[in-house]
Amino acid sequence: MGFIWNKESEYLTDDVGRTMKLKRDSCIIDYGCGIGRLARGLIDRYHCSVVGVDISVTMRQLGPGYVQSPRFWSCAPESLDEVVKKGFAADGAICIWVLQHCLNPAADIQRISQSVRRGGFLYVLNNYIRAVPTDQGWLNNGVDIRALLRRSFIELHHRHLPVDTTIQPIAEQTFIGVFEKR
Repeated sequence: MGFIWNKESEYLTDDVGRTMKLKRDSCIIDYGCGIGRLARGLIDRYHCSVVGVDISVTMRQLGPGYVQSPRFWSCAPESLDEVVKKGFAADGAICIWVLQHCLNPAADIQRISQSVRRGGFLYVLNNYIRAVPTDQGWLNNGVDIRALLRRSFIELHHRHLPVDTTIQPIAEQTFIGVFEKR
């Protein structure tokens, strides 16, 4: 699976950079950043700045060591709220493999929307169906993530993750959506 992960990361780094027109003075949010696998590639290739947001304290602690760049910092979602209240607005955001797992995706999408400047882009890679973690395994509660996204963003593009970057079942069950902040 590591080989597929590397191919996917390379593809996403290129696609996000092109789609969002990243450059040195760009600042984006990596919502659900984990250890920063995409943040690292985006910073290395485009020299942009990335604010990693994750609910996991462990991921936020591991991220700076993995990314190894002063152009990256990570915070809890509530900390993002605080800097937004003080006037911070990112040029865009990415949300990779995250919204399908969120307990309250409408609230997370609202948080992302509030943190992105008007006209900024949101790049999403997500399952079509929900995969909410429970003590009974993954649950699809029927919430339509794309419909929630369209409440705060204009959908510009919708496509599948290319098969040559993953495996067939994943490509068929997921979407890449590019959205613009209203």
